Amino acid sequence: MPYVISIVGDRLEKEYFFDKSPIVIGRLQRNDIFIQDNQISRQHAQIVQNGDAFTIEDLNSTNFVYLNRKKVLKAPLSHGDIVNVGGAANLLFLVEPDAELADRVLREITDSQPEFTSEALQLRQTMESLAGELSSGDGQMAPPIQDPEEPSASSSGLTRNVDDFQALYEISYCVNSTLKLDQVLSLLVTKMLAVFSADRGCIMLRPKDRRALSIALARSRGGELASKGDFSLDVANRSIDLGRALIHPEDGRSAGGAVVMCAPLRVKSEVIGVIYCDSTTRADPFHRKDLLLFEALSHQAAIAIDNARLTEDLRKKQQKLEEANEELRDRSTRLQIAKEHLDRKVAELEALNAVSKGMNMVSDRDSVLQLILEKMVDLLKAERGSVLLCNEETDYMDVGAVLGMPKNSKPKEGPKLKIGEGIAGQALKLGSAVIAPEGHRNASFKSLVDRDRNIRSLLCVPLLHNDRRIGVINITNKQGGANFEESDKPLAMTLAKQAAITIESARLYNEAIFDGLTNLNVHRYFQVWLDKEFQRTKRFNAPLSLVMIDIDNFKAVNDNYGHQFGDVILQEVADLVRKSVRSIDLAARYGGEEFAVILPETDEEGARVFAERLRIKIAQAKYCYQETVLPVTVSMGIATFPRHKAENKDQLIRFADRALYYSKATGKNKVSLYSDEMDALAEGEADSNRLEGSDGS
Repeated sequence: MPYVISIVGDRLEKEYFFDKSPIVIGRLQRNDIFIQDNQISRQHAQIVQNGDAFTIEDLNSTNFVYLNRKKVLKAPLSHGDIVNVGGAANLLFLVEPDAELADRVLREITDSQPEFTSEALQLRQTMESLAGELSSGDGQMAPPIQDPEEPSASSSGLTRNVDDFQALYEISYCVNSTLKLDQVLSLLVTKMLAVFSADRGCIMLRPKDRRALSIALARSRGGELASKGDFSLDVANRSIDLGRALIHPEDGRSAGGAVVMCAPLRVKSEVIGVIYCDSTTRADPFHRKDLLLFEALSHQAAIAIDNARLTEDLRKKQQKLEEANEELRDRSTRLQIAKEHLDRKVAELEALNAVSKGMNMVSDRDSVLQLILEKMVDLLKAERGSVLLCNEETDYMDVGAVLGMPKNSKPKEGPKLKIGEGIAGQALKLGSAVIAPEGHRNASFKSLVDRDRNIRSLLCVPLLHNDRRIGVINITNKQGGANFEESDKPLAMTLAKQAAITIESARLYNEAIFDGLTNLNVHRYFQVWLDKEFQRTKRFNAPLSLVMIDIDNFKAVNDNYGHQFGDVILQEVADLVRKSVRSIDLAARYGGEEFAVILPETDEEGARVFAERLRIKIAQAKYCYQETVLPVTVSMGIATFPRHKAENKDQLIRFADRALYYSKATGKNKVSLYSDEMDALAEGEADSNRLEGSDGS
């Protein structure tokens, strides 16, 4: 016999059998199904039986009737249907007893699907009513934000290879793929543990009304921590006081204790918390590269957390507006204004999230500048814009990017804008956005581009990272002739902050993989790259050549003419090497005056041709310092796989090194291809005895 079960809170409360028709549901005690709740009308609904069929009917209730989460006035009932009355109580309709189904529905309502709860249905009612009210005024509700799929955490750890730095971009993409604060925090801590091979990690945040830190999320490799009280607040507060990331102890080692890395989370000069990890089991200590990567991560984490918190605030505000439906019904004009303002904020936040994702997909400075400029011009409804970058060597600002200018409009020749001059200089000096509604008529205005007289209004936004001045973004002429407003500044400053962080991250990445003197890749990057190329070559049975290069008599240059002349020679030779390689090759400074070039898809003959051409170029070049001009020659050694049967990349290096030694020992300024006979010549030499110490210079 069909019946219904009332579900109140988290329990199945009572069964009602159909011994009559209709059965009335309401809040009066004399009703057949009595529900004591003010959300229920006196006679809210009724269930009517017609033969074997049953129908639910709304009796003109105030708070509606829902069948399987859809509002209905009259609808047939089937086995397992869920009827909600007034958004306050649920009834499960069963044709015959089904305890398993009843338990499953109860779990769905109370645990796994919060949209079944009475609060969710009340919110749905409010949203539908609000949408109907706005539709009458041609309003359009913003689409709901979908939950993203949970990104998978990296399991590679900090492996001391080039993937360390790629991890920053991967983490940034993950945390910016969601606007839910709990998901952002979970992703950050999970990724942090994996990337830095830490035992524990946590994020401490400052509530908006207090300065004290509290742990928002703490996790170990095994999952959630049972106790959160033994993270060092002293280290966290010290990091905030210093305004930078730190390692404690400073040498990255601790006898029997934990080694800690901690960095402040800073947004718009305000510290919102810290990001923290520690380890007692790492085989090697945290070092400077860890610290640089950790600090770059903290900047991206701060933006993601701030975006998520801002989103939650906006959602709470939107919820309050929805709950005030009755009041808004009588104040439609004010509702429209509030809605437009809220839509603008939501659109800005979505744009910020899109910009953050976009910037994490590019690593070169020019792409970042062009992307941020396009977004700012679009969001601020401007006609055009430009980016000026500080040149610390000349004390002037150079044009880094231009958008919306005529094709024949170029920067003027002659004096450029000095750092600190003009409206852009004011913004850079103040560290905040500056609006010049008079445009080119402003007394401080400095002309840089042709047709500057067409600038009606100007918004200048500084690019700052900590205490470093990167440049200024200039946004020109609002569409329609309007002026920029104070309300435009926060969005512009936030976009500029993200751009500055990304530019700085790219700079740190380049510093980590390029030698500062020669601008060639560093030795560690060379080792990682050669290992990957060697494995790829073995897999695809393709040739791979390695060329080792050493400057002849370099020690004599340093001894007789000084290290400054030696640096000039290193830079000039490195420049010739860099200009000689292909895009698929890799040139690195191997150490001291020695260089290495990896030549994929190149056999011994191709490597010999490359090396001979480069040797001649170097020998024919002029090397000048002050009044001195010196000739410079190099010796080279070549090893090729699979001709030279190296078992790994270290053996390939040793073969090329032996060939180089042979060139040095048999006259210098020559190219030698490795052969087994060269091993005898190198017999007795220590592996660490580099060639420059034995060339007699």
